[in-house]
Amino acid sequence: MHFHIGVEPYLVNLSQYFTLNLSDIPYYQLSFGGLYRNVTTGKTEVIGVPYDASTFAIFYRTDIFDNSTLNQTFYSEYHVSLDPHYWPNWSVAIWADHFLVDQMHVVKYGILIDDQLQHDIIDTFPAIFGWFYERNQTLNGGSIGGITNYNIMFMGSAPPGKPPLPSFNNSAGVQALEIMYNLTKYDPQPFSEVNYGTIGVLFSKGNAAGAIMFTPENPTLINSTIYGKYSVSTFPGGYAETGTDFLGVSKYSLHKQLAAEFVQFLVSPAINAKLYYLTGEFPISAKAVQMILSNTTLSAWQRELVKDVYQTATVGWANPPNVPQTYPKLIPDFNQQVYNFLQGDGSVQSAYQALNTAAKLWVQDVGG
Repeated sequence: MHFHIGVEPYLVNLSQYFTLNLSDIPYYQLSFGGLYRNVTTGKTEVIGVPYDASTFAIFYRTDIFDNSTLNQTFYSEYHVSLDPHYWPNWSVAIWADHFLVDQMHVVKYGILIDDQLQHDIIDTFPAIFGWFYERNQTLNGGSIGGITNYNIMFMGSAPPGKPPLPSFNNSAGVQALEIMYNLTKYDPQPFSEVNYGTIGVLFSKGNAAGAIMFTPENPTLINSTIYGKYSVSTFPGGYAETGTDFLGVSKYSLHKQLAAEFVQFLVSPAINAKLYYLTGEFPISAKAVQMILSNTTLSAWQRELVKDVYQTATVGWANPPNVPQTYPKLIPDFNQQVYNFLQGDGSVQSAYQALNTAAKLWVQDVGG
């Protein structure tokens, strides 16, 4: 799902062909893969444009989480709403899993999370870690989403001429990793079988309370018994992660201007809305969202889902890195350490060891 910043040498800077209406497209969706920080010039270039609102967010069963009896029971015990929209921190997600699975026996599994070694760990960790990064200015350096392309798993500031240091090898990262460890206990076992390719199908079976997954998984749920009985929420504290696809123009194109105009056409509000009707891709354009919300031929539930997904897109800053070293080096180096930790006893000591080892490898990987 993630745009691989290794293609930037082959893409043109779209700013020379048209001006994006930045008030119509959520900045964090554009930033994750569409913006490239040219290390030679120090300037940021637009090399891609997102055409759908694709985020990593919480899908949750409304027939469970909006149930008044369950809500009252949960609130009386934990003094917080069962509705994920109102969760102040990640502890509530663990409480909800325990409450629904162990205590009330409503479902067999809790909120499913991706923890596959090959890729998914690099998505799930920053989803949780974002809560700590946002609240720690030492880590974020005053930049909520980190430095362009390095994002939140690196420090939000860097020494002149050097890459930033990893941001996760500390107590904040350890707390995020412990939360991840506890959430995997409510996954089908072995937990590694819950991954990008299976999570939508597993959630659609109706025996899980929810799932943290990418919003383009929505079509997987269409013919299931839970269709129409779920909603999408930001993560605890009100943020999300971006996972959108991008359109760009090759430097080798013989018709760059025409290609750029076609990209501009595809992200125009009317066409963006049409894309939703034809494919189910959630709209990225704020104006397209308004068009869809005013379409009363859609059910109230469908319109609410479009609105909720767009809301996650506006705060989708909790992203893993997408520098050129990400796929060949950063992902395997980080994922292997975290996977080993998740297979172990979950101790604080082993969490520190995993993150310190990963951080040392990352410093080598990015040439820090």
